[in-house]
Amino acid sequence: AGETAAVAENAVWASEKVSWQSVSLGGNKVGYRQLSRKARRGEVLSDELLSVSLAQPGSPVRHSEIRLRYRETEAGRPLAMTKIISADSVDQTQTATVKGAQLRVDFGDGAERLYPLPEDYLMNEGVRRALLQQNGEQRKLRYNSWSFSRQRFQSMVLSAEPFNRQIVETALGSEALPLLDAGDGDYRWLLRQTREGDNAGETFIVTDSAFFPLAEFHRSGGDLFAAVSCDKDCALAEFSPVTHVYRQLIRSPYRINDLALAGKIRYRLEGDFDLAIPATGEQSVHLRDDGGVEVTVCDDCGDEPAPSAQALEIALSANYWLPADHPEIRSVVAEVLPDRDLSIDARMKRLTRFVTRHMNEVATYAGYANALQALRSGEGDCTEHALLLAALGRAAGVPTRVVLGLAYNNERFLGRRFVFVPHAWVQAWTGERWQSYDSGLGAFTAGYLALGLSNGEQEIILDVNEQLHRLKITSAIQVKSH
Repeated sequence: AGETAAVAENAVWASEKVSWQSVSLGGNKVGYRQLSRKARRGEVLSDELLSVSLAQPGSPVRHSEIRLRYRETEAGRPLAMTKIISADSVDQTQTATVKGAQLRVDFGDGAERLYPLPEDYLMNEGVRRALLQQNGEQRKLRYNSWSFSRQRFQSMVLSAEPFNRQIVETALGSEALPLLDAGDGDYRWLLRQTREGDNAGETFIVTDSAFFPLAEFHRSGGDLFAAVSCDKDCALAEFSPVTHVYRQLIRSPYRINDLALAGKIRYRLEGDFDLAIPATGEQSVHLRDDGGVEVTVCDDCGDEPAPSAQALEIALSANYWLPADHPEIRSVVAEVLPDRDLSIDARMKRLTRFVTRHMNEVATYAGYANALQALRSGEGDCTEHALLLAALGRAAGVPTRVVLGLAYNNERFLGRRFVFVPHAWVQAWTGERWQSYDSGLGAFTAGYLALGLSNGEQEIILDVNEQLHRLKITSAIQVKSH
């Protein structure tokens, strides 16, 4: 096996290698991926382009592209990587360059940040070579990779074994095998990749004898994401885009009327989800003995303790996702709030109205733009609404945070009624409690369930969204005042 791998390695080293993959989600084609690798002047350059097209009913098709470029030495030592995101709401280039014992990262805002470099930091070629250097049918590798989305290093575990159809079917279900059978490649190795300390699940990668990827599978919101090698015509073949963000609507146990939504509702949540549901100024949380979670929501029935001075300082500070100190953000605040003596509630309501008017009425479900990008483009969905509003609030001197969760919908949504929709909104500290403001859907009701709190980080919303398909709302009871 080692000699075969070495022959394959030498064969590709002399020329550029380009391959194509058809990409599907839940059995529906959504785009393609192009992989290329070439060696020059003692360096290996790898390029991954993922192009996806998705649509919501009544909205135009939205296209997005994510390109990852890796530069490594022939021996697999990391040198630099670049991530380029192109979509209606995002146009961004992020770079990470190894400088001695540090990784110098520019997230696209012009400001560089330095991170200590782990000794076991690897990129594509380094991982491939590390696997090639091992012997036997069972190979294992622990290493660190860099994530622009999470803005940190991630400890990865990778195990390799000979390709086995039964293992694939057991791990991924019967839907994976027809995709592999329709693909094009000599499947030799099956790799399982996980992030240590993460419940996101495994990514399965099928490779050839030299550990070049031929297929990739993982679960995304409960659906199977698949990228499988085929020829260029197959990868670029036309298809009908499908919905994505709201594929996982959560059914309500019954229709919740407007009177109940204006009052207090006690929910029961069940499932194998791994979320620490937060108490806020508008919801209290009780863990049941049977393993379920009881969440009571109303305008002012939360039992969250007052934040510390340090927490309030963080809720006022600027970061990459909420650049509250940027001149363009501050200019909007000066225009919308010429009178800074207004109450916190009045300030937040004015800023909420501004964001509602400023953002395109037709949501753009592509990418994850920060607040400045949302301000400049006016494009995005509820996350861009929330990030922009939170940044404006901080620039106006109001401590804010982004809430990720669910919002109840009585009207028909994607062909269904009486469902909970994944949503993001903002909470502001009024001096007495955290109070919700929502520029996307409107006024807060007892139909809002907070599942996570953040300072805008994409990592938090990725983790919450990945858990939604595991959650069920089994009870929603109106609690009447006595």
